[in-house]
Amino acid sequence: MTKIVVIGLDGCSWSLLNPWIQSGDLPNFNFFMKKGTFGKFKSTYPPFTVPAWPCILTSKNPETLNIYSFTRRDKHSYGVSTVKVSYDGAIWEILKKANRRCYIINIPFTVLPKENEINGIFVIGPIMKIGKYTNDERIKNLIEDIGYQLDVPLLERGREILYLKNIINRSKKQFLLVEKLLDDKWELLFYVNFLTDQISHNFWKFLDKNHPDFIKDDRIVILIRKFYKIVDEFLGKVAKKSDILFIISDHGFGPLYYDLSLNYWLALKGFLKFKKYNLVAQVKYRLIKLINFLRTPLIKPIFNKLTNFLQKYKSENSKYRLPILKYINWGETHAYSIHYGGININLKGREPEGIVEITDYDKLRSKIINLVLKLKDPEGRSVVEAAIKVEKLYNNPSPEIFPDIVLKFKNISNYVNRMDLFSGLKDSLFFKTDKSGSHDVQGIFLAYGNGIKNAYEIINVELFDLFPTILHILSIPSPNDIVGKILQDIFKEDSVYKNLPIKEFTPKPKAEHVIDDHVKKLRRKHYI
Repeated sequence: MTKIVVIGLDGCSWSLLNPWIQSGDLPNFNFFMKKGTFGKFKSTYPPFTVPAWPCILTSKNPETLNIYSFTRRDKHSYGVSTVKVSYDGAIWEILKKANRRCYIINIPFTVLPKENEINGIFVIGPIMKIGKYTNDERIKNLIEDIGYQLDVPLLERGREILYLKNIINRSKKQFLLVEKLLDDKWELLFYVNFLTDQISHNFWKFLDKNHPDFIKDDRIVILIRKFYKIVDEFLGKVAKKSDILFIISDHGFGPLYYDLSLNYWLALKGFLKFKKYNLVAQVKYRLIKLINFLRTPLIKPIFNKLTNFLQKYKSENSKYRLPILKYINWGETHAYSIHYGGININLKGREPEGIVEITDYDKLRSKIINLVLKLKDPEGRSVVEAAIKVEKLYNNPSPEIFPDIVLKFKNISNYVNRMDLFSGLKDSLFFKTDKSGSHDVQGIFLAYGNGIKNAYEIINVELFDLFPTILHILSIPSPNDIVGKILQDIFKEDSVYKNLPIKEFTPKPKAEHVIDDHVKKLRRKHYI
């Protein structure tokens, strides 16, 4: 029986790991690179936890899964709700059909599968609501005994050291749970640490000396390095109990320069109109602005608590997380943003108060694209690398799920657009938040173990490819509806896996774009 372990380090990037690998702080990472195969792991676009992890688990495109990001627009509405992910055909289902046993632990945005969909143990991951979190009573007892915590801690300003210590403590408990399961009988164990993502979001400016907002704080750097040394030690233990170990991340990370509001930009360009005035909204925003201005060292603790309260209020009392939509004058709005890097057309017949005729749809998109490509940040740097009509990027995207225009920001991570009430009421297009790091499309890929090439750097690895590669190692044929490829290049020439017959399947093409079909589809939907 071959035992495969997949360890996911959400958002981990080689740019973060390499200096510590070279300095000797991460000896197991160094060993795996010398005795294994490594490379970049290309993510989805946008490179978010969702759709990335669902795509890894199913080897299906975002458009096939009908997900663009964490949220989706409610049909025939301006309301926005959390996306529902279908895991039909997920790797645990394929293993169940082949009578193989697997353990799935802490993968973000997963929910408990039905009893007939998995042969093994399942522990749900972060981001989802916590109800019943495991399908196994023994694991439930283990989790309670260890003190394993399923939620993700929130960083409070001024408590960064305590936050990092909390992350270290939580990760140790997660690692302990996994270690206790390594001797069980299974053929796939798949665990993800999501806290790596949170560290990079909140502390990139402490780690990257080239970040424009770089802050030197040795206490923070020492704690983050300590965290990764604990990760490294954990990986060493896992490698000894597995035949093949994969270490992956769903996306990478890089410096975040500015947040921006696409809705504010659309308003500046005349594509969006806000209602003339809203006293409550303005008072809330001005209060936040005053608190930020008054955050001095002397009174910082008081204002930190007040700011944290308001931030909590902002997230808990938004009907659909984007209260800015309530303050838009839809009768005079041609375009708006509800997605990361996405612009929607206020299309007549699709949107409840749409005003753009289908005959003007393509012309309006071209006009917006031409203008947004000229957008500059306060330092004069270009913000948008590409503005793409959705049907050129995705194959048969749902008009209700995907934006009409997709923006790719420069260096991907450098800019993030905010879509809440406060960002829409900013006095300027660009602004700063506490986050200093954001997602990049290049994650990490590392394979080590029996039959794996030594010191080999592989190229052109996409996150869709892990799924069929695992099935190939286990001699299970892949379904015909996947888009990933078997990573034959990771195996030594004399490896049993290199010489295994490939179970016949035809991967779906990732894109066969017929541009006119998108507009035809809109017409068929009666958006006339």
